[in-house]
Amino acid sequence: MMELGTRGFGSAVFFLSATLISGIYQAPAHALTDYVAAGTFFADSLEVIQYVYDPNEDTYEEFPIDAFIDTQPFPIPSSTFTLGFTVDESIDGDVPVFSPSAFFRGAISNVTLDINGMSVFDNATEVATVAQFPGDFQGIFPASWGCSLFPESGSLPLPDLSAFDSNTSEPLGTISAQGFSFRLFDSTRQIYASVSFIDMIPLILSDFDDTSFQLSWDGYSDEEPEFGEEPPEINYTVYGSIDSLTNYSAVPLPGGIWLLLSALSGLVVATRANRET
Repeated sequence: MMELGTRGFGSAVFFLSATLISGIYQAPAHALTDYVAAGTFFADSLEVIQYVYDPNEDTYEEFPIDAFIDTQPFPIPSSTFTLGFTVDESIDGDVPVFSPSAFFRGAISNVTLDINGMSVFDNATEVATVAQFPGDFQGIFPASWGCSLFPESGSLPLPDLSAFDSNTSEPLGTISAQGFSFRLFDSTRQIYASVSFIDMIPLILSDFDDTSFQLSWDGYSDEEPEFGEEPPEINYTVYGSIDSLTNYSAVPLPGGIWLLLSALSGLVVATRANRET
């Protein structure tokens, strides 16, 4: 009986050793990382463009219209925001032909947005694509990490805005909040020094020296355009900067550790059975 117990114990020890080794090399069970970015809005801008067809050049020329909006959607520059999102770091990057950026399709999920402590957007089904740009070879453009979300479910639940012609005070049209963009910049282009271009970069705010968060309102003029003209395009943008970026993820246990715990449990059961026999 003792010989059988010793063999069982030796087999268990061998299995434990092999499991421990596999645990060292096995990848984590998941690669989801949660982030919360907090910042402040500091400026806004309104652009109204009239497009007029030029038959001689067979193109449309752009003519800016001096305009203003009736009211800001929230106080600027005193308003704050909090953006929450989850990054799936297991998604592989894709570099389209002739593109200087790597795209991680659907890598962003669980997006939430609060403005001045009030929830504006909270949707677990909407996803966004991450774009990573390592910077150009001439050193003109910085490296960057970013994403944009324009919900398929519709515009963001923020106030609609009305634009007016500054010269005539006539209404031009009403626009709605369509989405937002989130960008981090590294002018030193060092964030790719130790990773591949198509590897997802873990977000650490100190690795970047500039940030950008933008909310966009878009629409067209309600006026009937004249012959050869397109309805004026109205774009309003609110600009913000990121003050803090926090990682709230739980550290996953490697898959091998789970096997090790299971083996330990089996070892205890086997030892008890040997003792009883």
